[in-house]
This record gives sequence, structure tokens and C-alpha cells, in this order.
Amino acid sequence: METTKEIKIFTSDESHKEIITAILFDNGYNNFIEEDDCLFAYIEVSLFDEAILRETLDNIEKGIIYEMSEIEDKDWNEIWEKSFQPICINNKCFIRSSFHEKSDYPYEIVIDPKMAFGTGHHETTSLIVSILLDNESFVKNKTILDMGCGTAILAILASKLGATRIDAIDNDENAVCNAIENIEINETENVNVFLGDTNVLIENNYIYDVIIANINRNVLLEQIETYTKYLKKDAILIISGFYDTDVDVLNSKAASLSLSFVDKYMDKNWTSVIYKN
Repeated sequence: METTKEIKIFTSDESHKEIITAILFDNGYNNFIEEDDCLFAYIEVSLFDEAILRETLDNIEKGIIYEMSEIEDKDWNEIWEKSFQPICINNKCFIRSSFHEKSDYPYEIVIDPKMAFGTGHHETTSLIVSILLDNESFVKNKTILDMGCGTAILAILASKLGATRIDAIDNDENAVCNAIENIEINETENVNVFLGDTNVLIENNYIYDVIIANINRNVLLEQIETYTKYLKKDAILIISGFYDTDVDVLNSKAASLSLSFVDKYMDKNWTSVIYKN
């Protein structure tokens, strides 16, 4: 049975929680649960490095206390069922789990996240949801790529907004399995899920009207050039997973690839940027 490392970090400072989440997310942590006096962070045991955790916390404030434990993946259901609350974004899209009651909002997405990232609660995801809801023309009758799909929440929304074909890629096997389950729950049969990375783009050799990448700053800087090779003319690239302080370096990289800045969305210093090819 696979196990996951659970880190309980004792801090009630909201700004500290945001910074810790951002740094740990960049270092392989795939889920976070906030409580009033602490932050729970989750990472695969094989990826855990306590030195990185300690350095991260010490750089924020000396003396932050944490506790560690290991949980079997089968126990994750109980954890997220206790913590996952429904969320409505832009008063249009209601995101809930299968054990919550249905809603009357225009769009509803059912997500059973297990150990995959993406419930709509974190700003990196909700920002892209907002962008898609505000710009439905980006998606309707278009082909979409969701890089680093996690639960497939963004791919599922794209399907519900009228996309014709959606390819969703993640390099984590658990995420891919969870994405497939969520796609079945939402009956969005035009979403195709692939295990891999940019190698899948090369193998499929398909070009898209829109590419969405909710990953992190470093991976985006590394992969954005590859994304541009699979964008149609006048296509849209939407990226997320970074702070506003990262925008300048990402804009510079995008400009070097002839991508034009269109707009940016912000929430608690987390930022998502839209480019046009």
C-alpha cells in the first residue's frame, strides 16, 4: 500500500500559510488543508525531504513547529471528506464532491480529489476557473490542452463550456487515475487523459486552440517553449501556479517566444496570466 507523508505545520498567520504553500507546492507537495491554527501539507513519501521542509520554515520564521506522520492512501478519503467544502466561483460554477447536494448554478463540477491536486479551493486553480468563466469564447467549440491536470477539474469545466476536444496530461499516476474517475462522474467523455509530460505532446503531435498549464514557475519557464509549438495561430495560453513577483520573468520568456500578454488575474498575490500566440 502506498503511503503519503502528512505534515502538520503550526501557524495561524495567513501570510505564512500562503508562502509555505507556494514553496512546498514547488517542491512536490500535492495537497494542502488549512485550519485556523495550522496547515496540513501532503507529499509522497518517496519525494519527502525534511531538510527542505525545515529550511522553508526557518526562512519564514525561526521556530515554526511541525509534526509528521504517514498515512496510507486508502485513508485519504476520510481526510478530504472532513475538510472539503463546496465552493462557488464567479457565482456561476459550483464545485462539490459526490457526497454534497446538487446546486442550481449554471455549471456544476463533481470532484472526488483523493490525492490529486485541484479542488478549486486553491487560488492557482480558482483563478483559471474564473478566466474560463469570464471568457467562454476561449473554450466553446475549441480544442483544449490541460497540462498538469491533477483532478481534471479544468478539463471538465472546459468540456462543460463547450470545448470539442480536451486532452489532459499529468505525470503522476495517482492523478491520472483520479482524473479518469472524475471525468466519468461528470460524464465529460470528450476529455482524454494521458500519463506523462511534454513527451505526450511530441508523441500526439496535436495542436490546440487553448493550452492551460497550472504548474509552477520553474516548470513553466522550462516548458513554455514546448507549449508554443503546439498552439495554433492566434491561440491562447493560460498559465498559473506562481506569485505576482514571478510575472516579469514569465512575461520576458513569453515575449521571447512571440507570445503577447493579454491579461492577468490575481488573488492573494497568486497570479494567472493569459497570452496570445
